[in-house]
Amino acid sequence: MRRSRSSSDHFRQRASPLRHPDRIIPRRNYVLQRMRELGHISPEEYEAALKETIVPRTLPSEDNNAPYFADFIRKALTEQFPDSTLATAGLRVATSLDLRLQDAAYVAVQKGLQELEKRYPRLQRSVPEEQLQACLIAMQPQTGAIRVMIGGRDYQTSQFNRVTQAHRQLGSVFKPIVFLTALSQEREKREGRFLPSSRIADTPFTWSYKGETWSPGNYNNQYLGPVSLRRALELSLNAATARLAQEVGLDPIRQTAENVGFVSPLPQYPSMVLGAGEVTPFEVAVAFSTLANNGARTVPRPIKQISNQSGETLAQHGIEMEQVIPAADAYMVTHLLEGVLARGTGRAARERGFTHPAAGKTGTTNDYGDAWFVGYTPDLVTVVWVGFDQRQSLGLSGAQAALPIWTSFMKRVTAGQPQAEFIPPPGVTLVPIDPQTGERATAQCPLVLEEAFYEGEEPQQSCSRHGAGIVPVETRAESNNDKPEHEERFNAQPGAGQQPILPRRKEKPWWQLF
Repeated sequence: MRRSRSSSDHFRQRASPLRHPDRIIPRRNYVLQRMRELGHISPEEYEAALKETIVPRTLPSEDNNAPYFADFIRKALTEQFPDSTLATAGLRVATSLDLRLQDAAYVAVQKGLQELEKRYPRLQRSVPEEQLQACLIAMQPQTGAIRVMIGGRDYQTSQFNRVTQAHRQLGSVFKPIVFLTALSQEREKREGRFLPSSRIADTPFTWSYKGETWSPGNYNNQYLGPVSLRRALELSLNAATARLAQEVGLDPIRQTAENVGFVSPLPQYPSMVLGAGEVTPFEVAVAFSTLANNGARTVPRPIKQISNQSGETLAQHGIEMEQVIPAADAYMVTHLLEGVLARGTGRAARERGFTHPAAGKTGTTNDYGDAWFVGYTPDLVTVVWVGFDQRQSLGLSGAQAALPIWTSFMKRVTAGQPQAEFIPPPGVTLVPIDPQTGERATAQCPLVLEEAFYEGEEPQQSCSRHGAGIVPVETRAESNNDKPEHEERFNAQPGAGQQPILPRRKEKPWWQLF
């Protein structure tokens, strides 16, 4: 049985004095007893502490529009300043939060969860602490500014911030990291193996690793045969992605994940490439912000300036970024992810009326316990997660559970805004191709796709399949409707695909993560 890395997170909720006041005194007394036994307090201090009255903390009122963000900032301040300063300095903190976007996100999350429960009554729970949950974080990739943080459904019920504290399996959200690594190797070696138009087999296979085997499978055992790398990612094909990862190598993929911003330890097994690792939504936001920012990873910046009551500046947090992957590689992946919304698993965002240029990726775990959608415009990266704290199955994909919330939020915050395009950097060329052949499109090609190539690797040959008078039949591999509804699950079978128990990395403040 797989042990969850977030079991300690669940324990903290079960031991919460706000949720379970009857457990306060026994737990307090046990801690005091251990402190006395270990010599941290004297017998006299122990006896005095046992007699103290416990006063529960007062929760922020409902008029606080961002209680999870407020807690996040409060924690950062306590780790940055001594208690005496916090108590007497009258600190004034300028944050990066955008209240207009925060309000839009709150509405999107609330309505989104209510609509899911109405449409799927099996998701309804009578106990507030067991209700369906969601979180949302939005970041500005160029500055690291955290514009929105919704840590859960109801702060009064649960103060557990799922954006920063919940470690959940990624599912297919991790797949872009595999393709990014492959594209990076193509740029370096120029072998023509990992172009967006290159073909890879989406067929059953077995991956042997350290004496064990893993057989990744597509949903319902449906396979499409040879597909382009683009379609493999757009349709989130497990077998094709795993084959690509086997050719690329686990260590390079893990290194790429660390470069873009994942800090939680990833499994030392092949199932990592289909999202078996557990990370926080905060990490996902940082990683995809790196892609959106042309490969420059920006340190998250929730606090811009801190001053005292006299107006004296005590701390100022400027923009900090590092170019961790080449801009050309980041753009190539972004261009692939634009296709996810245009033709792939995220096309429901377009069907729901979101029209701005954007890239994105759905994510669903094999047990349907986690549903994700991460999408970004050139100016805003938004991550949505939906699931149960108790890790019960949703029975829904990321496109069904998380994408509607993302779309509702993004439609509202981009309304009336100019439609900014993703601009290819130097070293990347856009070429019209026939998606069935991967060759340059001609006037006779019925399907034309503008594809991105590293400069010098553009196809030179005109389409050899579509001559005058020939009307080709669209192949299954390029169809817009060949994706099963729950396509993104991976089958983490025992052996090489089984997730190991991973050590929990010690939490660090946000400014020490990178």
